[in-house]
Amino acid sequence: MFEHILLLLLLPAFVFSATDLQTACNGIDRIYSGGSCLVLNKTAVKYSKAKVSCEHYLGYSGHLVFIRSVTVQNTLKQLITSNSVTGVYVGYEQTNATGLRNANWAYAYKNGSTITASFLPWKTGYPLTITSYDRAYFSASGVIDAAGESLTFAFVCEYEESLKQAVTDLEKQCAAVSQVHVYNNGHCYVWHDERVNYFAAKLSCQEIPEINGHVIHIRNAEQVQMVETILKAGSLRPFTWVGLEQTNVSAADTQQLGSWFYSTPQESDEMATFLPWHQGEPNNGATGQYADYSLNNHGLRDDPATAANGFICEYESSRPMTTDLERLCNSTGVDADLLNVATPDGHCYIMHTTMVFADVAKLSCNALPGYNGHLVHIRSESQIGIVESLMSANSFTAFAWVGMEHTNKSGNRSIGWYYTTPEDSNELASFLPWSSDRPSTYDNFNNVLYYVKDTGSGSSMNGIFDYPNNNNFKYICEYDCAVNSAWTAWSACSQSCDKGIRSRGVTYKIPSNCGSPTTPTPVYYYESCATGVQCK
Repeated sequence: MFEHILLLLLLPAFVFSATDLQTACNGIDRIYSGGSCLVLNKTAVKYSKAKVSCEHYLGYSGHLVFIRSVTVQNTLKQLITSNSVTGVYVGYEQTNATGLRNANWAYAYKNGSTITASFLPWKTGYPLTITSYDRAYFSASGVIDAAGESLTFAFVCEYEESLKQAVTDLEKQCAAVSQVHVYNNGHCYVWHDERVNYFAAKLSCQEIPEINGHVIHIRNAEQVQMVETILKAGSLRPFTWVGLEQTNVSAADTQQLGSWFYSTPQESDEMATFLPWHQGEPNNGATGQYADYSLNNHGLRDDPATAANGFICEYESSRPMTTDLERLCNSTGVDADLLNVATPDGHCYIMHTTMVFADVAKLSCNALPGYNGHLVHIRSESQIGIVESLMSANSFTAFAWVGMEHTNKSGNRSIGWYYTTPEDSNELASFLPWSSDRPSTYDNFNNVLYYVKDTGSGSSMNGIFDYPNNNNFKYICEYDCAVNSAWTAWSACSQSCDKGIRSRGVTYKIPSNCGSPTTPTPVYYYESCATGVQCK
C-alpha cells in the first residue's frame, strides 16, 4: 500500500485549464462541445443575414454551425430544444442546384469559400425537389430540412478553436459598423444601401478610420459568392457597384484583360485580373466604362457612371493612412457637404459646393486648420482623375475653379499661365491639359475652370477652360503636407555682360502634424537678366 501511495505522489500533475473560448462560451443560449462554441440567436432572419451575423467572438471566423457528426447533431438538438426553438438555419448550401437534389451540398463560410458536407442527416423525404430550396435548417426533431433564401429562422453560429487568430484593430472596427459587413483575412467589406452614381460610390468609403477604403475589388470566385451573400443580406436591390473602370475607351466592349483596371479614390493603375462577366457583357460601348455586379445575372455588367446602384466598400489592412493630413481629410471633422480625397503622398483634395467668383474661391481654401490650402494645382493625369471624380460625384458638376491664372494679359494666350495661391505664386504651370477649344483669344479670360464634358475618360472636351472672373462656380481646394515658404532671393545673373539667366527657388517646411515620409521636390523659377554692360 505504501508503495502505491508513493508512486501516486511521484506522478506528474496534469492541469487542464479552460481555453479563452471555452470560458467565454457561457450562458443558456450557448454550449461548448468538441472544440467549438455553439451560440443560438433566437431572432428569425433570412439565410444570408444569418450567415453574416456570426460575430459573438472575434478572431474565430464565426460561421453558421456545420453538422459534421452525430455528436454535433445531438448537441445542437439539445441547445435548441432547451431554448424552446423549433428550427434554426445551419451552414449548408447546395452549390449546384441543377443536378440531383441530394448532391453538391457543402458547408459554407461567409467569405464565399465552401467545403464538401461530410454529414447530411436529412429528414425523411428531403431535400425537396424545389431547386430554389438550396439552403437548410435544423429542426427540433434532430434532422435537417431544405429551405429557401427568403424564409426566416433563428440560427446557430459556430466558433472553432482551430480557426483562432489574433484579433486585429480592423476586425474590431469592422464589427462595430452598423451596416451589413463581412471581415475576412485583413479585409473588411461594408454594404451601402443608398443608390448613388459610380463616382459618388467611389469617394464614399470612409467609415473605417485610419484605412484608405475603396469600392470592392472582386478578385476570385469565392469573393463572387461573398458579394452575392452581402447583397442578399443587405438589400432587395440586385446590383452593386464594384471598383472597376475601363481606361482605354478605344477598347470598348472588350472582355479581355488589359482594358479594365481596379479603381481607388486615389486612382490606380492595377490591371484587373479577374473579370466574371455575365454572358453578353460588356455591351454598353464607350458609355459603359464602369462595372456593377448583378445578382440576377450572377456576373459583371458594364454601366454608365450615371446609373444608380448600392455599393460595397472594401478596407484593407495593407492600405493604412500614414499622415495626419490623410486622417484629417477623411475625418468627420470635414463638413459633410464637402467631397474629399486624401492621397498617401501628402495631399488632400476637397470640393466645395458653394458657388463663388474665382477671386473669392482663391481665398477660401481654409477648411483644414494648420495646413496651407489653395485651389488645386493640376500637375498630372492622376490628378485629373481625382478632379473628375470629385466633380462627377457631386451631381456631375460640369465646371469648377482650379488654381491657375494668366498673368501676361497682352501676350500669347497659350503661354504665361501660373499656379495660384492665396499669397500669389510665380510658379509657371508645367502641365496644361486644355479642353479641345481652349484657351480662348479673349484678354479678360484669365482664370481657369476645369470642365467635364463627358465622364468617359479620354474625352477631348474634358480639360482646363479659361474664363473671366464674372460668374459663380464650385471650386476644388488642395492641401499639401509641404508648405511653401517665401521665395529665395534672385541669384546673380549668369553673365557678367549682355543677357543671361537668373533663378530663384521655393524652400519648404513640413508641418510637425503632417507626418509626411517624403521631401517635396524643389521648385525653381528662371528669367532672363541683363547687367547693362555690353560684352566686348
